[in-house]
Amino acid sequence: MKKDRYINIILAALAIIIVLPILLLSFYTVPYNDDFATIWDVTQKMQNTGKGMFDSALALTIGRFENWGGFYAGSFFNYFINPYIRWGIIGHQITIFAINLVWGAALFLFIRVIMCDICKVKAWKSTLIIYIGLLLCFFDLYYYSETTYWYCTAVSYVLLAAAMLYGIALDIHYVVTGKKRYAFGGIICGLLASGSSLNLVALNCGLALLVVIYSIVIKKWHRSLVYFTASLLSGLLNASASGNFVRSGGDFNIYRVMDTLFFSFTQFVFRILRLMKHSPFLLILIIMFFCMLFFKKSEDSGIRWGHLVFLAILVLIGGTVVNFPVILGYGKEYFPDRCLYVEDYVIYLGAFAFIYCMAEVCKRNHIDSKLKFNILLPVMILLCVIAGWNNMGSNIKHCLTLQSIREIADGTAADYYVYWNSVLEEIKNADSATVLVEREEKNRNSLILQDITLTEDSDDWVNRAVASCYKKKTVILKIKDKENL
Repeated sequence: MKKDRYINIILAALAIIIVLPILLLSFYTVPYNDDFATIWDVTQKMQNTGKGMFDSALALTIGRFENWGGFYAGSFFNYFINPYIRWGIIGHQITIFAINLVWGAALFLFIRVIMCDICKVKAWKSTLIIYIGLLLCFFDLYYYSETTYWYCTAVSYVLLAAAMLYGIALDIHYVVTGKKRYAFGGIICGLLASGSSLNLVALNCGLALLVVIYSIVIKKWHRSLVYFTASLLSGLLNASASGNFVRSGGDFNIYRVMDTLFFSFTQFVFRILRLMKHSPFLLILIIMFFCMLFFKKSEDSGIRWGHLVFLAILVLIGGTVVNFPVILGYGKEYFPDRCLYVEDYVIYLGAFAFIYCMAEVCKRNHIDSKLKFNILLPVMILLCVIAGWNNMGSNIKHCLTLQSIREIADGTAADYYVYWNSVLEEIKNADSATVLVEREEKNRNSLILQDITLTEDSDDWVNRAVASCYKKKTVILKIKDKENL
């Protein structure tokens, strides 16, 4: 027992090491591009109507629902939370920190519930190992430039993805225990998660459907319908919004739908191959597989080789469905990081479920301890070397955890904050309605935090958004020494 306690402490410390630098970098962020437009929209609505933040946010959300998109929960929270209006720059930074912290806690709860309630593996080290593996995938395989530190998408994607993870965890626990308080919490989370972007709606409803299938297997199917119904109804409301058709032009002929389905599938497959080839993803999966072989379980799980084939097909279908609304709306040429973020949920969760099932099949075939240590351990080391040879060395320097530590330690993050905060303060405190901010060079040192795209063009939409945010007529950022750019 004491040995297990030490192992759990070490694993928990490793998870903290992965997450903590990423969380701390939140305190160097400033509003970015669309954030200023959101600030201006709310401020203008409050001034024009004389109403408070809640009423203004609700009115703007309804307007978006009718003319831009049905993602009502993401829109409302974007307008209503609006930390920069409420509490200034420190409020903005605390909000970014809190959103990422809430997501990390949601992922842990999601894993813990699945391991305990479905897999019947209650050891904390099993949960922590999988948690660490998924943290490495979400943070250190690929940096999603539009999610972690950008307020607009942090609220619309990361926060509502956390609601989805909480909701699915509560749904599973309600199915297993029958305690109604979990059903109530699940309904709230399901409504919120399906009020997000349509690709996240598809993912949420897909996971909810998997819980329904599981509940049918264990003969408790009626319990799972609560979360699934709430998520589905919210998703249908989202998808039927008139703003979706206004934004896309309403061209949904059968040829376009079939072509989009095919391209959604190929996009998903190429994403998997890219992660395998150009990141340590395969290496993480190999390590996770051999860790899962040691997870203790008293009874036969009933998983067979055929289930692995079914799961692989299910993951491919899931990825295609999640990509479909993105490509239907944006077209083939544009697939932003925030959409990759949702697509990768299917890949990471599907891959971890697959290797867990594969480990269970191997255990069912009586792979004893002697074989594990004498044969599988050397094989694991060899596979890790092969998997890591081509991609680990070239990609590890781009891991978000290491890059966050580097930028905090060498002052890059501080320089970024001081530079852009001084620009915003100069605009805010300028006496004239026409503001010219001059700098020797533009801050482009951070590989993580994004520069506000202010230019010398006062008619540029970012310039106009920043000007409106601070009640100025025009704003220009002029770089004196352009040769240093």
